[in-house]
Amino acid sequence: MAKMKSVKAQQPTWTLAEALELCTLIQSVSPKFSAHPALTGGLLYKTGPRNDADIVIYQHGDTDGERKPIDWDGLWEAVATFGLELGPDFGYVKKCTWRGKVVDIIDPTHDSDYPKTDGELDSTNAAELLGLA
Repeated sequence: MAKMKSVKAQQPTWTLAEALELCTLIQSVSPKFSAHPALTGGLLYKTGPRNDADIVIYQHGDTDGERKPIDWDGLWEAVATFGLELGPDFGYVKKCTWRGKVVDIIDPTHDSDYPKTDGELDSTNAAELLGLA
């Protein structure tokens, strides 16, 4: 008897244009919170749609010899106005959604707080974690 494959809901995928749109929106508010977005990951170096968008949030440059820390609370409040929603926060990676799609916001100043697992948390697991699958 043949084995049946389990059927999962199709997770929405990203295009480079959509990720650039999101980065542009983040950039429109982020300098007020001492931050800037930088797109990274598979959308930049792999062809075709991807399961998630990876965006690094980095500190704004020095102002008068002082580098201010990122105001994450203010930034989250601002990005929520255009639909970027914070999900589980694992420190280094903050699992988010935008328009029903998985977004990994990366904070390079923070260590990872991912739960210990036998394998990596991939975009399929992330979609389940965010309630998208």
